[in-house]
Amino acid sequence: MKDNFTQMYEEVEGELANFANLYVATSQLHSARSVRNVLRALKELLAQLLGAAAFAVYFVSDDGEELVAIASEGVDPAEVGRIPSRSGPIGRAFQSGEIAYDVARDISKPSIEDPVALVPLHIDGRVHGVIAIFGTLPQKTEFVTIDRELFKLLGVQAAPALVNARIFTDAGRKVPTIRAFVDLED
Repeated sequence: MKDNFTQMYEEVEGELANFANLYVATSQLHSARSVRNVLRALKELLAQLLGAAAFAVYFVSDDGEELVAIASEGVDPAEVGRIPSRSGPIGRAFQSGEIAYDVARDISKPSIEDPVALVPLHIDGRVHGVIAIFGTLPQKTEFVTIDRELFKLLGVQAAPALVNARIFTDAGRKVPTIRAFVDLED
């Protein structure tokens, strides 16, 4: 039987490990300087930290009518390529802006029609896309507390990282001059 100190030490150690994972996730997303590298980092985070085996990352079309998959893994791209932004579970998550994940079933059983987790992608309080996790690795049968924290982190960090990488690429991969920082117009 463990004494109280040992149990508390293990809990603190676990929390620190979880905090380190969240820090690594944020760092990886924001250190990438191209959209391809941000998506690669996002795919790695989804697979390694969440155990996602089948997923798609959607961004809203210019007219707002569709969600377009900009990356996917473990699914046929033709099945997840474009979906309506106002219907189905992914469209509802996009419209509501709320994270949703399944707690009642084995999440390792993939389903494109009924994703196990939906993470809306926010920038300045507005939803611009959704991460849809359709199924996890066989050994991951349920989401745990740290997964919810990672969902929240990805919901507010993934879209800005993608947009910033796109803007950096469009700017010729050049850092703005000092004038751009001195003459701020927010």
